[in-house]
Amino acid sequence: MRKLSLLLSFVLFAFMANAQITITAAENTFVVGDSVINYKVGNPDEFVAGAGGANLTWDYSALIETGTTERFDYLDPTGLPHDTVVAIMTGVDLAEQLNQGSDGYFYFDTTGGEWNRSGVYADDGSIKMWWGYPTPLKLYQYPITYNEQYIIDPFEGAGWYDMGALGIGKTVIPNVASYDYDVDAWGTLILPHKVYPNALRVHIQESFGINLMVGEIPVVSMDVDDDMYLWFVPGVKGPVMAWVHSTTATSNGTDETYTLKWNRENYTDVTADFMSATTTGNTDDIFSLVNLSAPLNGSTFAWSFSPNTVQFKNGTSATDTHPDVRFTAPGMYEVTLTITNTDMTGNQTSTEIKADYFDIIMADQLDAGFTVDVQDIAVGGTVNFTSECVPNAAGGTTYQWGVNPPTNFAYANFTTANHENPSILFTASGCFAIQMIATNGTFSNSPVTVTELSYISVGGACDHVGIDNVNAKALSVYPNPTEGIFYVNLPEKGDIQ
Repeated sequence: MRKLSLLLSFVLFAFMANAQITITAAENTFVVGDSVINYKVGNPDEFVAGAGGANLTWDYSALIETGTTERFDYLDPTGLPHDTVVAIMTGVDLAEQLNQGSDGYFYFDTTGGEWNRSGVYADDGSIKMWWGYPTPLKLYQYPITYNEQYIIDPFEGAGWYDMGALGIGKTVIPNVASYDYDVDAWGTLILPHKVYPNALRVHIQESFGINLMVGEIPVVSMDVDDDMYLWFVPGVKGPVMAWVHSTTATSNGTDETYTLKWNRENYTDVTADFMSATTTGNTDDIFSLVNLSAPLNGSTFAWSFSPNTVQFKNGTSATDTHPDVRFTAPGMYEVTLTITNTDMTGNQTSTEIKADYFDIIMADQLDAGFTVDVQDIAVGGTVNFTSECVPNAAGGTTYQWGVNPPTNFAYANFTTANHENPSILFTASGCFAIQMIATNGTFSNSPVTVTELSYISVGGACDHVGIDNVNAKALSVYPNPTEGIFYVNLPEKGDIQ
């Protein structure tokens, strides 16, 4: 049942949590020669990161890129502007350059495989600004694992800026500075172009206040608060997605900026792959297939199963990116996924086949039937019916009995059409059909309809040619509530027990 599927999913991911998703400095830290392009995403001010926790699913498949990109190149810092303030920034061995321009660099100390921020240089043509840390700020605590936390409060920095034409050097002094780092969540990150089943989220809150001085006189004071959520995955350098909310408060008011971006590969070939959190269960369970193919954007998908006793659930179909399915018969199931993308310059089609991927057993079924103490009676006689449903009324099963023709009978011994074991008094001669509908919402085959044709002979009116205990799956019976007539589709002979 669905609860079992969820339980198995929880057990699987609990095991994964114990094993830990770990991201090391060696696989995540940039080195000289690396570059990355971030693609900006629209409406970052409306983005909701959500609460932290284990085994989450972040479904951001509906997000849309704006067409704006930013490029970072990682360079040898030798000869770059940091040389003039080397006394402030120690251990610099990596420079991060934005958009291949000379107007800005971040500097890092990667000694020991760490990625530590040493300082920044900016030049917009009229103002040059430096900022450095005597002790480099450790941006990410490697190895990155779930529930890792550290706080640096306060951290120190110093620097200067030059207003160019005035030739006046100014001092930049931090007031209060803190850095709060919390690996607060892990789970599956779903982006439009790719699904990452093992993602770690880092929540960073950074605050600092600075004074811009002319001599001993402060000319500008500001307080900056950065609230950031970064998603990391094993094997990909830097965060694969980042959301930043920055608030700057000055005497002139408060300014807020939002940024949402991700980095992604530019594909030439398509690759098909998929997974399910659980691959064992029963015929009541619904399984969610996660499409790990690349690229997801612009691709079409075709899912198939062998055997084909499968239903697509929750409004999904065989062409959906991530379908939900239920298997209607027990057995081992092979799953095939084919991805096609005609925009690719290389391979445009890829197929992934996983044999014996799902192992399905039959779910518990509602078993329905009934017996009587007598079938041939005289006019005015009473027949006592006994339900043989498993589970019975004590197990939550309810009943609806019907008689056809719907005249010349009455429920006796204080019973009704909704009793488990009714008694029926027949007041005229006739050949009567009996129907019992058993309902129990715990079972997927509910309700079960059992119909006996020509079953009760009153005054010798019928020859008992009825079909004994035929389940609704073999015999479809449609009672007409207005006319009281059973419309019957008889089963094939092989279905009659």
